[in-house]
Amino acid sequence: MPRLPLVLLALGAAALAGCGAGNSGTTSPTAADPTKVPHAVPGVGDHSAYDHYASWIPAYSTLWAVRGNRWLTVVYSVAGETRPQRLAAAATLARRAFALTAR
Repeated sequence: MPRLPLVLLALGAAALAGCGAGNSGTTSPTAADPTKVPHAVPGVGDHSAYDHYASWIPAYSTLWAVRGNRWLTVVYSVAGETRPQRLAAAATLARRAFALTAR
């Protein structure tokens, strides 16, 4: 029996000022484990310096991204998939969600 992916998708529409620092309670910029620190994901969120309008935290299989006033969080996990495979799938889901909610 094939394993089904665990996908949690949350899309919010709020002013960026109201979003604060986002999920800052789960990570620290000085964390010793690089898998628990956000990594930029180019081509998913709005264009910005260092592409930090989309970030991936490998240890939690979580991607969050911002486009305009839309904030998207994707948690994607499939047993047996590598972290790069999970990142690619989460990025694809995020791009599709942004496309579906474009005005």
